[in-house]
Amino acid sequence: MRNSLHRQAYNWLNKHKRKGFYTLIEEDDFERGCHSIMQTAGLGRLKPNTVLLGYKSDWGKPDTSKGVELKHYFGVIQ
Repeated sequence: MRNSLHRQAYNWLNKHKRKGFYTLIEEDDFERGCHSIMQTAGLGRLKPNTVLLGYKSDWGKPDTSKGVELKHYFGVIQ
């Protein structure tokens, strides 16, 4: 599965004539995944200073699982 995703990403870059690289990050939860992605930023001469994070749209009444999701979301922002 990882090799297939890797090939698809590089095929997309080639098809759209983009120069770049692809890194697959796999984690068990959102917060750890975001932290891992941030650790890969700044490889070589590339030193981005921007992180894009989607805005949470389901702020409804938090049940037990939503409370954990909110905790992870705020953990990433902090």
